[in-house]
Amino acid sequence: MYFVFIVFRWMMPYMVFKDAIKEGDTDRCNVSLKTMLPFFYGHSVRSKYAVECLDYIMKTEAVLSPQLALRTRLGSFVNTLGGQGQNKPADMQQENNVRSIKDVFKGLGAGKTDKSMDRASSAAPVLSDIVTNYEHLLDIHVASGAHIHRSNSEDVKRLLIEINDIKPLENRPNRKLKNYRVRSTPFDFDPSRFSDYVQKTVNRLKLSA
Repeated sequence: MYFVFIVFRWMMPYMVFKDAIKEGDTDRCNVSLKTMLPFFYGHSVRSKYAVECLDYIMKTEAVLSPQLALRTRLGSFVNTLGGQGQNKPADMQQENNVRSIKDVFKGLGAGKTDKSMDRASSAAPVLSDIVTNYEHLLDIHVASGAHIHRSNSEDVKRLLIEINDIKPLENRPNRKLKNYRVRSTPFDFDPSRFSDYVQKTVNRLKLSA
């Protein structure tokens, strides 16, 4: 049961945050960011993720006006499919749009003009959705990247055999992982140092706000 406790301790914040994004729950997203802040700090005191969490929390809860803070929170999500529970991070969608625009630019060849690139950048996201839907309807498999993804059925069978031998849900005293160590808690640091880190980071962020 100790192993299960460790898994839930590390996995639950991620699962809650993922569900909050899908539902577009702005309040729960901020709570999740506050929960994950010690995880990032405990991993590295130079973590850029911890700084981004503090920056977002500070702006949406202290610096910005209530109207602009709400607008910022809602602008963090985008729903391209419609329906409830279909939200995704807006920055992730923007990265997908940039990738599709780059693919369209490659097809323009060497004689690109400013006008053609402007038109292509406007049409790329819509065309990408049309092509994706067309490939889905015709059951066309498109290789992603340069690597070939083989079936994982053999890996799943091997994993089931290993789990059957290990029996991870059984209580075995002094059980340890052979190749690496997972800490039982991510909060293995000095609380006073963490408090100083938060205060110094917030003061630095205020200068650029």
